[in-house]
Amino acid sequence: MKQILNILILLSLILLTSCNNEDKKPEYTPLTIHRQFNTQTMPVKLSDLKDFTEYKDKIFIVNSIDELPEDKYFSTEDFVKADINFSEYSLVILYQLVIGDIVSYKYGWCYNNWYEHYQFDIICDRIKDSEYVDGEIENFTYLCSAILVRHIPSDARCAFSLGIYEH
Repeated sequence: MKQILNILILLSLILLTSCNNEDKKPEYTPLTIHRQFNTQTMPVKLSDLKDFTEYKDKIFIVNSIDELPEDKYFSTEDFVKADINFSEYSLVILYQLVIGDIVSYKYGWCYNNWYEHYQFDIICDRIKDSEYVDGEIENFTYLCSAILVRHIPSDARCAFSLGIYEH
């Protein structure tokens, strides 16, 4: 009798843990990056920050060469030369201002199923303590990151995440 009771409890636990698993969507669906453009960077001092607020932490979904943002700091020539077929692809451009000196970048692109938006993930490596000059935060890096992805509507919601690791 004791053995039958243990088997029933085990079966009940298995049944409970397996219920509704097929209904849950994963949080993220990885998507393909068809091309990654060279990240453009510029060192910025604390005293210059007010000049960079227009595009700071701003993401653009570009579905036509005419939709390229006017960029007074970085060249858009690579995007024009790429001869992008905008009926098939979208260009995602992200401008960021990051504390310290950034030395490398890694990109990811996915769809966030829970919040229903596209997500541009960037992981940066920076030089440890590179933001400090004489003990005060002074150094920043202004970044322009761009990827080419399958066409997405201009009105689609798009977010980004930034991870920073120090060396």
